[in-house]
Amino acid sequence: MAPCRSWSELPKELISYIAKCLDTRTDVLRFRAVCCSWRASVPLPPKSSKLPVHFSLPVNDPRKPIVSAVISQTVVYRIAQPGFHAHPNRKSCFIRVEETEQENKFRLVNPFSERLIKHMPANFPKEINHLNFRVEEMTKGFSIRLLKDDGSSDLHDNNFWTRKFKLASDFDSSYKAISISSGQLRRARLDTYTTDIHWCSLDTEVHYRDITNFDGKFFMVNIYGVILGMDESFYTLDEVHTSLEQKDWECERYFVESCGHLYLVVRDFLICPTLV
Repeated sequence: MAPCRSWSELPKELISYIAKCLDTRTDVLRFRAVCCSWRASVPLPPKSSKLPVHFSLPVNDPRKPIVSAVISQTVVYRIAQPGFHAHPNRKSCFIRVEETEQENKFRLVNPFSERLIKHMPANFPKEINHLNFRVEEMTKGFSIRLLKDDGSSDLHDNNFWTRKFKLASDFDSSYKAISISSGQLRRARLDTYTTDIHWCSLDTEVHYRDITNFDGKFFMVNIYGVILGMDESFYTLDEVHTSLEQKDWECERYFVESCGHLYLVVRDFLICPTLV
C-alpha cells in the first residue's frame, strides 16, 4: 500500500483544477489559506476594478433633477466556527460588507437594513482567520448612496424610495446594467473612458419594487405584482406573470433565487407590518 501523503504534497495540477471549480472569491481565499503550497499554486483572485464608481443619477425632483451618487458592491457573509454544518446548534452570524471609495476600506452594514454597524459586540473577533472561522459568501449586491456637496457618501440618507442596481451577467464585456431609483425602471451602460453611466428610462408609467438577473435575463416586478422579463441585450419588456392580487402599497415584493429556481416573495403589511 502506498504511504499516505500530506495535503500539502498534492500535485500542483490537481490543486489548480480544484481552485477553478470554486464559485466565489471567498472560497478561493479560504482554499489558499490551507497551506503554503496551496497558496503558491493558486493565484490571488482579482477584485473588481470597475466599482465603486461615481455617476449622475436622474431623480423625480424638479428642484434638483440630477444628483451625484456612488455605486459600491456589497457582500453578505455568514461567519461560523469550523464544524458548523456537523453541529447546527453552533451559532453563526451574518454580516454585510460594503466597499468604500478608499482602497481596502469597508463599511459594515446590517444585512437586513441599510443601517451602518458602528460598534461590534464585545465578543466579536478582532481578526477573522479563514483557518479558525468558516466564512461563506451568501450573496452579492450593490449599494447606491447619494453624495453630499463635499463628495463624501451620505451615510444617513433615508430616502423612502428604493434604489437598486443589477449588473448584466456579461458586465465585464458589455458594461450593461439595470436600476430602480425613485420607483423608475432604467437601463444603464457604464462608459469605461469617463466612468460615467448613461441612463435610459424603460417604463415611466408605473413604479417598480425589485429587479434581478436570472438565466441570462433581467426580471423586474412592479408595485402591482406584475413580473416582466427583458433580454440582457436590452430589446423589449415582456410580461412574464400577471399579478394574483392587484395590491400596491399593502405589499412589498422581493426576488429570491434558491436551488436553481427564481421565486417572488411577497410581504403583506396588513398581515405582518413589523416582521420580514
